[in-house]
Amino acid sequence: MKMILTVETWEDFWLKNTFWLGVCVIGIIIGTVFMVRGKRTSSEVVSQKQIFYGYGLFYYCYIGTRILFIFSDIANINNSIHYDSFVNGAYLCSGVALISMIVTIERYMLTVTKKVFSIISIAGVGTLAALFIVSFFNDSVLAISRVLNTAIFGLCGLVIIILYLILVRSVTGTLRRNALISLLGIIVVAVGLIMDMNALSNISKMFVILSPIITAVGAILLGLGQKTV
Repeated sequence: MKMILTVETWEDFWLKNTFWLGVCVIGIIIGTVFMVRGKRTSSEVVSQKQIFYGYGLFYYCYIGTRILFIFSDIANINNSIHYDSFVNGAYLCSGVALISMIVTIERYMLTVTKKVFSIISIAGVGTLAALFIVSFFNDSVLAISRVLNTAIFGLCGLVIIILYLILVRSVTGTLRRNALISLLGIIVVAVGLIMDMNALSNISKMFVILSPIITAVGAILLGLGQKTV
């Protein structure tokens, strides 16, 4: 079963992916801003420097996810056998993006969680990576891999929300405000991604357009929330 929104014609392809290409541009810009800020931050401020790098990596990896999903749409239109590989690769890239954020939060922004979520998420995504490699030699694992992709991807997203809720309770003043903005951005991104599902596209084509727009808004909010974190 195809969970993500798939396209069958080139007309639908451009309707969907023109907006997602816009999201990619926004993500590249924000990710680059974080990387530049990380490079310019003094090496003496290790935590701040690594936070910038961690979030920059998150944006870059997510852009990689969207690019792989675009290739999966092309493969689907052409009835290519590589469709599943592109989709699983996209989920794996998402996993790396989520790990970069979880590790950054637990290592440099929170201490109460003892890096438990980082270890669990790395183990989960490591399992996905192993299945992804095996899938090139054994197609039978693709179905299992897709189910695990969806489950682990959703679990990692929930972990990030939990970590930010803990962060909001742990800080005050400007840091709390920025953490709330980031949390709002994460929730908005999650809503946008949920809209990028076949079940919702069958209800209305508007979800095809709304999904990337809402995701872009969430990505911008998340970026703004890190300006002084």
